[in-house]
Amino acid sequence: MERLHRTVVQLEEAKRFILEADVAHLRLALILLDNAIEVMMHRVIENELQRASRYGRMLENFLPGPLDAEEEELRREIASHVVPASRQKQIRRYFGEKVKFLSEDRDRIPQASARALMHLHEYRNETQHQDRVRPESIRPAALVLFDIATDLLVRLEPGMTEWASDEDHNWLEKYGLAARFGPCADVLRGRISAQLRSGLPLDARGVRDALVAHLTDRLEAMENDLDFVAENVSVGPDRALTLKAIQFWNADSSRGPIKQGPELEAFVPPHHLGSLTRWRDAVAGLSTMDDKLDMFDRFATIEDEFEPLEKMIDDTVSAIDNAIQSEIDRIRGK
Repeated sequence: MERLHRTVVQLEEAKRFILEADVAHLRLALILLDNAIEVMMHRVIENELQRASRYGRMLENFLPGPLDAEEEELRREIASHVVPASRQKQIRRYFGEKVKFLSEDRDRIPQASARALMHLHEYRNETQHQDRVRPESIRPAALVLFDIATDLLVRLEPGMTEWASDEDHNWLEKYGLAARFGPCADVLRGRISAQLRSGLPLDARGVRDALVAHLTDRLEAMENDLDFVAENVSVGPDRALTLKAIQFWNADSSRGPIKQGPELEAFVPPHHLGSLTRWRDAVAGLSTMDDKLDMFDRFATIEDEFEPLEKMIDDTVSAIDNAIQSEIDRIRGK
């Protein structure tokens, strides 16, 4: 019960940070939720791996060589539950392997949740380890992660819930539960999960509107920046040629100023204007989706696809801005 209490307190704090609604608190919510989910997965995985080790010892008791049909079937059944030591090490070490094991091998996490968790864990890594925050999408990201965390609070029950006599269970009373010898684990966790979710805008519409607005704004900014580059480079005002030239220059920025020539003509870019149209269509497609997890998975896929080009355009704009400022400084005699 103490382990459940620690997780619930963590989720309560994440909820409080989400309700604060500013980027600094949402960042903390994302970090807390990611950690809470990893700890919940760890508890279940340890039980599963202990069970797998027992199956491994059982498998060692079989005689080597061919067995009769019934014994072979039993050996295959036992072997299906064994997790090799090398795989166990990977599962214990990496977040992604934990998700994969519990979603693909043990069917404890729904596939849609697993896909969203992988994307959201990258968000957490960016903000915790790289100090990178996505202000426009951090709130829907935190809401989706909270949605998953409260669902996994019920799904990932690690085993029998113990009511130790020396523990303080009074914290359960605010969830309308008896402080001693309460309901069974699934009812207990279900009640807590439902109350934690209360008061948060976890409806699909709110999440969808935020994600669509975020992606639309970024695509529009890319197109505006593309026009700025077209107005300030020697290849001319043609958008398609400018987009090609940006990718050509970023492939090797030591080439110097962007200019027309045989190398540029022969260059085959990864993206063209049709890519921007395709991404806009994909964003519009989010408006028809009702499942938050599928929606976030699609959102993250679109984002992953256009971010490399977005960075190329940003870098080119920065280079042009710096060149313009240097020329202004030269004219002013600085």
